[in-house]
Order: sequence, then structure tokens, then C-alpha cells
Amino acid sequence: MTSINSYPIKIKATYNLKTQIVKIKSRLSHPMETGLRKDDQGVLIPTLFIQEIHILLNDKEVIMVDSNSSFAKNPNFTFFLVPTSGAKIGDKITISWIDSQKNTQIETVLIEADEETQIILKNNNHRLLKDGLKKIKGVKNNGQFKLNEFKVK
Repeated sequence: MTSINSYPIKIKATYNLKTQIVKIKSRLSHPMETGLRKDDQGVLIPTLFIQEIHILLNDKEVIMVDSNSSFAKNPNFTFFLVPTSGAKIGDKITISWIDSQKNTQIETVLIEADEETQIILKNNNHRLLKDGLKKIKGVKNNGQFKLNEFKVK
């Protein structure tokens, strides 16, 4: 298998405190050729498409997608991890793909607080208590708030 650096994966993973859902937005750069299109000389362009997409949470696979040639070039995908996944701010999300020619690409990011959660954690610490969250230790770490510093009652 070959890693194709010219086909990067862009990922943004955000956590919402109210819903406890992680939203993973990704863009998989890839030409996604069906094998039905011809080049300028009239020759069929060989099939080349992403066959598998793997999403890992802290190195454990949580989503696997079998895909086919019907996806557009440079497809965008959005995935959601529900509260039972245990995902939280600071956890690692890894997305990788394998295409029809066995090329691969992989990218990893950390889950961040979404805008709504950042506002709640940063400006409304008293509101957390009203919403049923109990502060269990200090909330600041280098100016950043972390979800695991709070516990649901």
C-alpha cells in the first residue's frame, strides 16, 4: 500500500456539551475516477476510488464505511458520535481510507469544543451548575477549558 500525500484528509471534530455529541466533518481529497470517463485522447481513465473509510476514536474503530465509485471527487463526509461512544474534548479522532489501487491516507486530530460549548465553559461557569453539571476540579489549563473537568450529576 502506498500513502498518497497529494490527497490530504481535512478533519474538524467538535464536541457539544449540551447534546454530548461529537460532530466529525471531513474532506477526503481524491480524484474518484469511475473508469467510465475518457481523457483528452479518448482513452478510458482507469478506475480509482476510495473503497473503505475508517474512523477511529482513541485508536479504536468506531465507524467503517464501504464506499464505491459513485462518490464525487474530493468527497465531504460528516459523522456523528453519540454520547455512548464516550468521546470527549481532547480525545483523538483518526480517519483513514484505502482506494481501489490500495493507496492509503491517514489523518488524526483532537476533538475540540464547539463554539457553543466554548462560550458555556468560558463565560458561563455558573450556568453549568444550573444545567446539572458539577465542577469537580480546576477549570483552566493554559487558558483552555476541558470537558473532563466537569461531571454530570
